[in-house]
Amino acid sequence: MERDLRRSTVTLRIQPAEAAENEEYSNARYMPGWEHELWSATPDEGGDAYRSLIGMMFFHAPNVTGWDEFEATVRDLFVSLAADVPALGDRAPHILWTLTTESGDREVSGLFKKEYVSLQGEVVFNFTVDVDTTEFPTGPESGRRVAETALAIVRGWGLEPEQLRYYLYTPAPVRAWAQSGFRIEEK
Repeated sequence: MERDLRRSTVTLRIQPAEAAENEEYSNARYMPGWEHELWSATPDEGGDAYRSLIGMMFFHAPNVTGWDEFEATVRDLFVSLAADVPALGDRAPHILWTLTTESGDREVSGLFKKEYVSLQGEVVFNFTVDVDTTEFPTGPESGRRVAETALAIVRGWGLEPEQLRYYLYTPAPVRAWAQSGFRIEEK
């Protein structure tokens, strides 16, 4: 499903999985400047629609090269998730995200749901006792606000983007991942 924020349009594209994966791989490998989708969600890994090459043709986007690129991709991804997850309904009822350090000693996280967007403040493991959670209405502006707050927290850690990790979680049987949204190595 593709959505254009500028023109308020949604396009649903249905195509065979193997052909789509092959096209994505070819474009990413041989077309300079090719842009991957920000994120993807697979509604049912056990269903007929999922039977494909199962990621064999998946081509990872390059890692970010600095803070400007990292911040821009996080903003774009969060704006998209805040606007698009409500449209997915029961196919992907929520997406939980986490930004954490490479060492895993701290994190900031949140939730994109069809009803709202939330942000859980910074957690420093073995130190933080209580964390505030803030809820926002769904929509692009809420995604932007959550991104700005999360980025301010992450910047305060004094690390470089390559020292960060991201995780996306969805309820089974859905699988979701940010292909080029964060464009940092997933561990």
